[in-house]
Amino acid sequence: VSQLSIEGSVDNIVQSLKDGTGISVSDGSFKDGLTTAAFTVEGASETDRIRGSMIVPGPEDSQGSYRGEVAGLFGLAVVTNALVEFYDFAPDSMIIGCDGKTALTRSTLLGRPLFPEAKHFDLINATRRLLEESEIKWVPEWILSHQDEGLSAEEISHLPRIVRMNIDMDTAAKRRWDEEFGGG
Repeated sequence: VSQLSIEGSVDNIVQSLKDGTGISVSDGSFKDGLTTAAFTVEGASETDRIRGSMIVPGPEDSQGSYRGEVAGLFGLAVVTNALVEFYDFAPDSMIIGCDGKTALTRSTLLGRPLFPEAKHFDLINATRRLLEESEIKWVPEWILSHQDEGLSAEEISHLPRIVRMNIDMDTAAKRRWDEEFGGG
């Protein structure tokens, strides 16, 4: 995670982790052989959030949107676990969502075998370890992608919160790609 920002109150995000009302969402962007990811960890209110983004590590032949999805899940797990450790509290549950169904499923099948030959084993295994070692009860939720296509800003504002979060992370991952690799 190489960019991180905090909006609103971290205390409110911590409280949402205690109450089980927090939501975390990630997305990835792949273009021209390079991948970025973005994530957000939000409290009960969407005004309280921590956002992050990253360039996804790995050789060029391992890059892709799937790897970006897993990297975003890894990033949100790192940040959320750091909150629990720093503030030293007993968390409840948190929704963990993304629009990559297979990435979400493989990353959150905790306690199930993952074979080293599996593609993206390194990142999936690291993400699983973070989720397994966490005190948080992770609640996976798959989000249908690109639900904003063809909609006005007014119509988008009426979509469910988790869908709007996914739209924001899709935009953030693409913006990070443009910042790092020059648009195009």
